[in-house]
This record gives sequence, C-alpha cells and structure tokens, in this order.
Amino acid sequence: MKDLADEGKPLHPSGMRNLLVCPWSVVSRHLGATEEDHGAAGDTGSALHVAAAELHRGRRIPECTAKMVAERSRYPLADVVDATGMFLQYAADERNASADVVLVEKPIAFSIAPAPEDPTGERIYVVGTLDQVRRVGNRLELWDVKSTKKDCATMLWQYSLQAAAYCIGASALLGEYVHPGGCVFTRQYAKGRNAHWPFTWSFVDIEDMLLPVRHAVAAIRSGRLWHMPNDNCCYCPKRTPDVCFPALKEYRRSLPLCASS
Repeated sequence: MKDLADEGKPLHPSGMRNLLVCPWSVVSRHLGATEEDHGAAGDTGSALHVAAAELHRGRRIPECTAKMVAERSRYPLADVVDATGMFLQYAADERNASADVVLVEKPIAFSIAPAPEDPTGERIYVVGTLDQVRRVGNRLELWDVKSTKKDCATMLWQYSLQAAAYCIGASALLGEYVHPGGCVFTRQYAKGRNAHWPFTWSFVDIEDMLLPVRHAVAAIRSGRLWHMPNDNCCYCPKRTPDVCFPALKEYRRSLPLCASS
C-alpha cells in the first residue's frame, strides 16, 4: 500500500499505536473495509469534549451544557447525563477553569520524514484534531481530557504516542515548542482523586517515539504488514482474528510477489 500516509491517505495520531501493534487494522480502514466505531464510551467522551471546549472559548457553564445537548446528533450513543456530571466537576477545578488555553479542538496537519528504507521516499502526512494547548508559566503544553474508566497510568502511556504527534503538529502550527503536558482524567473527580496526570517524557524524546512509526509505514509501503491479536481487537469493527487473518491473506495474494514476499 504505497499511498499509506501520503497527502490523500494521511495517518491520524490516534491510529499510530495500532499501526505498531496491528498495522492490518490501520490498512483495512484506509482501504475502506471497516468503519470506526467508538460506541457509547467514545460518544460520551465526545460530548464531554464539546462542553469543555466551549468553556475554554469563554462560554458560561449553562451555555456549555446546552451546546453539548444541541449537538447530540454527533454522538447519538452518548450518556449525556454522565458527560454533564463529569463536565461540571471539570469546570469546578480551578486548574481548568482558569487555564490559559491557546488552542482548543484545533485541526492540525503536518508531515515527518520517511524512514531510510521507505521505497517511496515520500514524507509521512498526519492530520488530526488536538484537544488543548495550554500556556503554563513560560511554556506551552499539550493536554487532553479523558473520560475513560480504565486505569489512568495505563491510559497515560497508551496515549503518549498520539500526544507526541500532536506536540509536533501544534509546534509547527504555533511556531513555538509545545511540550507534553498530560491528561485530565475526569472520572477521578468523583473518586476524590487527582485528575491531572502529567506525562513523564519530554519534547526531546519525541523523535525516538516516532521512529517506530516511520519504520512501520516503510514496511507497509513495501507490502509487508501483519495482524496481531491484541487488547484493541474488541474496539475494531472486525472484532475477531478469525475474520482478520483470512482478510489479510486475501490482501497479500493481491499484492505483487516482490512486495508480499
């Protein structure tokens, strides 16, 4: 798939981790064989993000929740009551309410150099929508609001690759280094726990973090890809390996022998 991550089929930061774990799932989406399915949890998070974005655009809390309800068609499976509860707790935290948010829900686009072995020699294009860039003291930081019920430490690391990409895109957009900030895990508020979890890596680590992405794209562009059953299978529209393995074998048969060998 030589056109993966070109300008017509760019990568999304949220798909980078899966590109390393199971590139076939990413290629399947680019081929149009599957559709993204976030389910109720994802839709609830989307609703929360709408309200939080409005807060950082200077809207009053009732206006934020009204906007979230008004746009419900965008996230039909959302538990709006749950999202509202998390948002109110988020807004009550002074660290959020008084945050100097420079960018919020901002589309970004950028590219990185290909790996040396990439047969196309073409840059890797990335597009997405970042959550927030905050000015903290004398520097900019990337932050994201998360409504997950999963272990915060695990999710913080799983999100790191995505966040690294957004740091690059935001830095290119603003012309200033955007450092890794962290995640605000909104379900921690109800537990009386700290919701702000900072990343423990720095901007200088990003080059090493994105290096495996460059190599994975090069492998796919060369016709080499694989399917690996993993913890993300339950979120993939195909769901089970018994569907993915035959589909992958069929795709390999369609490739030139020199690419699929």
